[in-house]
Amino acid sequence: MYKKISFLFIFAVLAFGVFNPNIASAKYQCGAYEQKCAEASMSYGDQQYAASSRVYFSYGETIRYDWDNDAPSMQVSFQVYNSSGAPVSKELVAGPDYGNNYGFYDVPSSGYYYLFAACEGGNDTRCQGGGTIAKW
Repeated sequence: MYKKISFLFIFAVLAFGVFNPNIASAKYQCGAYEQKCAEASMSYGDQQYAASSRVYFSYGETIRYDWDNDAPSMQVSFQVYNSSGAPVSKELVAGPDYGNNYGFYDVPSSGYYYLFAACEGGNDTRCQGGGTIAKW
């Protein structure tokens, strides 16, 4: 009896934990006490693009922006955008599968900023993972 239950439990863990590509596990996330932080994420097969909510940053603050992929995933390009929808930081790339990357951006004028990411340059939906934009 116990062997049968143990076998079913192990099978369920493997079936849903290993073979399910829609489970994201290693993405960057905002901490519980971070006030100036927002997250963006992509689910495999669902999106070509992802954007965080807007965060207000003051002149002179430094923004840290990052992205962390989960396998399976194509590469993701990401950067900071201003409230007008214009890219303002250097575009970075997180490589496929477990690739990640981060960068910093010094705020030239107070206002709202957000993280924008594109799966395989906006040409694919096979990306999974997430990133953050936060005060450094």
